[in-house]
This record gives sequence, C-alpha cells and structure tokens, in this order.
Amino acid sequence: MQWWRDAIEAIYTNADLRKHGVVEAVAETVTRRGPTREHFDRLIDGRMVDLEREMHVTLEELTDYTDATSGSLIILAMEAIAGTLEEAAVEAGRHVGNAWTLTGILRAMLHFFYRKAG
Repeated sequence: MQWWRDAIEAIYTNADLRKHGVVEAVAETVTRRGPTREHFDRLIDGRMVDLEREMHVTLEELTDYTDATSGSLIILAMEAIAGTLEEAAVEAGRHVGNAWTLTGILRAMLHFFYRKAG
C-alpha cells in the first residue's frame, strides 16, 4: 500500500513518476480530468483495513469500509469520465459503491454458509 501512496503522491506533486503502466495511466487521467486526491487516499486507507483485521465488528465499521473502498472507487471512475462532480453525484456514487460491496459480501456469506452446510 505504501507503494501506491508514494505513486499517488508523485502524481499529485508532479514528482518523478514510477515507470508503471497503471501509474502512468492514472497520471494522465489526473492531468486530463482532475479526480480528487482525497478519494485515492481514502481508497488506500480502506484497503489497509483488509491487511489489519479479518472482519468488521459494527455496521458503522462496515459502512466506513464500503464507503472508503468501493464508494471512493466509483467516485474516481465518475470523475475520470466526467471531471468535477456536483455533490449530489458524489453522494450517488458513494451509495452505488456501498451497495455494490454489500451485495458482494452477502453473496460471499451465502457461499460460505452453503459450503459449511454441505
């Protein structure tokens, strides 16, 4: 994750970029469309949770996680397509990302319980 933190920092501070196809493509998108750095930072922070613990204990922790990961990713995708977004669009993107992740978690739980019962 530190590798990505450093890459995003380089992109937004116009430092020397890593020679990596994805980093170069993100840098080009940042130049053309100006996606909000905060969403990159939140996405990385959210994925750090994956390395720190196995489960989310409260509903608030789970929604914070879904918002940081999928919510931020959807917003970044929307900004990459449309540029600067109005607050209502950001909020809609956040909700879509949260719903997507919660749906995936529910599907995974069903698979887990089905395997346990079988």
